[in-house]
Amino acid sequence: MYQGERIPPAYGIVSDISETGACIHSDRVHYRGQRLQLRIQFAAQAELFETQGRVCWIKPALAGENGMPGGALAGVEFHLPSTTSMSKLRRLLISPDFEFPDSGSRQFEEFLTAMRPFLLKLGSLLDELAQGPSH
Repeated sequence: MYQGERIPPAYGIVSDISETGACIHSDRVHYRGQRLQLRIQFAAQAELFETQGRVCWIKPALAGENGMPGGALAGVEFHLPSTTSMSKLRRLLISPDFEFPDSGSRQFEEFLTAMRPFLLKLGSLLDELAQGPSH
């Protein structure tokens, strides 16, 4: 998620997605109304799906929630630039390669297991930064 010049990109895991938006667990807390440039990687698609979005709601994540400390859940409304983008997203979502939540996806579980140590390390680093310099 690109948030503007001189701001490092944020990273997240999409936990729910539709043609109009997504719920994203991000490594940063965003604010309502914030505009984002999104680059989403689908497992079945090598090419990144790019769109703009606006944060509609946020819910700061509690430490250890969903096994990932820090950050927040953000509801992002998509602003698809064209009907071509909408068609591309629709094709991805109805593709037989797209796996629905709670479908027992081994690929997602393997991905999450592989990512967990990195997310935990990132969460610890963010916690340290939030606490400020040690005295």
